[in-house]
Amino acid sequence: MVAASDAWLASNRATLQFSVGLLLLLLLYKGSGWTRNADQTSRSGSRPDCLLAALDGGWRRAGPNSSRNLLDPQLHVAAWSAPVTLNNESLQFSWEWSKHATAQCGIRRHTTAEIRRLFAGKRVHFVGDSHVRYLHNHLAATLGGEQMAKGAVPPQKVQTTPDSTRLSINVTSFASMARHVLLSWERSSWPDVLVLDACTWYLFKAKHLAVYERQLRQLRSTIASRMPSSTLLIWLSPPPQSTLDSLPKPDLPAEWAPVFARVAGDLGFHYPRGPAHHLDMLHLALDCIPWCIRANDGVHASDKLLQLLEQLLVNIAAVAEGRRPRRQRTGRIAL
Repeated sequence: MVAASDAWLASNRATLQFSVGLLLLLLLYKGSGWTRNADQTSRSGSRPDCLLAALDGGWRRAGPNSSRNLLDPQLHVAAWSAPVTLNNESLQFSWEWSKHATAQCGIRRHTTAEIRRLFAGKRVHFVGDSHVRYLHNHLAATLGGEQMAKGAVPPQKVQTTPDSTRLSINVTSFASMARHVLLSWERSSWPDVLVLDACTWYLFKAKHLAVYERQLRQLRSTIASRMPSSTLLIWLSPPPQSTLDSLPKPDLPAEWAPVFARVAGDLGFHYPRGPAHHLDMLHLALDCIPWCIRANDGVHASDKLLQLLEQLLVNIAAVAEGRRPRRQRTGRIAL
């Protein structure tokens, strides 16, 4: 009987190996998430997550003889007044969102009047370093408010714009300082939109990745336990550094910026895994460093990049407007 079994196994070895291999392949396919994603797509009718679609785009280079009018004005965010050419190569760029973002989610460029209407009567608060201050100042100009000067004392500002937007900022250097600001707020005092960052100062002051990771974990825990669902959280990553000119901060090596910038993502800070919608300046500016980073310091975002960041922020806020719950607007933000 044993001999017969051995003979059967020998004669059917190839068939058994094929069957086992096919079974393993099917299990691998199922475990990879391919079928799950396909099911989700079919159930949702291929409709994208519009909060993610608001960030889905890229820089497009037009031909040297192309007219600016060839680019869809609804997608046209930043470009030069006329095509710039060098050795017959076009240096004219503009930002375009993906087709599904515009067609299915209505992602587009918003006018100044539309931005003012969107934020009218809302509370928008910024907490972070100079990168956050630059974005705050750009939005303040759009909303008809006042900018915050570099090195202002005290490092905070509160104002109400002509359209009754309560715009405020706390300039902080480290995640522990940003966390202290958030801990000072009552639950009813949280803003409608909160823009945060905390990265760059660790590169040329603390210089310890472990310290940044520990403090960022604490900041994320505070947000998870205290932030109301009505607050839209935006996380701002630092931009790449331009090496076209000598940097004023030689102790801030450009190659370390991506290492520190990825910590928030590794900790599950970014949507959809986490609470924060990510304005990733590191990747947004990589394809346009000569125009997206200020030539005078090689570190901060130029007006072109700030214009794009504002449009991304506005589109995220416009999509979120129809999703988040209403709440009583009581209390004030403690600065």
